Amino acid sequence: MYNKTFTIKEHFLGFVPLKKTTGAFMAETLLGLLEQMGLPLENLRGQGYDYGSNMRGKEHGVQKTVLDINPCAFFVPCSAHSLNLVVNAAAKSCQEATGFFMSVQEIYNYFSASTKHWQILTSHLPTLTIKPLSPTRWESRIDTLKPLRYLGSIYDALMEIYNEPHPHKTTSESLVEAKGLAEGISKFKFVVSLVV
Repeated sequence: MYNKTFTIKEHFLGFVPLKKTTGAFMAETLLGLLEQMGLPLENLRGQGYDYGSNMRGKEHGVQKTVLDINPCAFFVPCSAHSLNLVVNAAAKSCQEATGFFMSVQEIYNYFSASTKHWQILTSHLPTLTIKPLSPTRWESRIDTLKPLRYLGSIYDALMEIYNEPHPHKTTSESLVEAKGLAEGISKFKFVVSLVV
């Protein structure tokens, strides 16, 4: 949308629940909503979506349906999504980065697999929650790494589990895993990876 000075303005129109996720159904839903809102499709000058085939598909995607109705509504892949894919691919090509993020995920998996371990962690990190890694959203890794700034607290939680006064309540495998994770996050390479 634009005003009388031809300044482009963006507006959030809302969330829409979808019963199907096919390109045809999503296009039909979008076109119906634009019509309901009084937004003429002939004024549309661009479309930007992720790389999902239901959105960008050349035969049945939303962009194709809209482009068939209005040839001026060019499709441009979402640059944020494109950058995310590039960064993910670059990180996966680096063994150090892959190993680092695998260790980060192992920390989450370890604590989240046991309510007792989670309680011990939250006693050491009361205001932060560790989160799992998203395999596709690179920016979510920032939220995953924030609690790791308190590496000493995570180390203390792991060592509390390892040095538990009643080890019969925790399996030997879990104790060894706690010790291994504590040693892993204490390594210089891990700490440097966290900072870099």
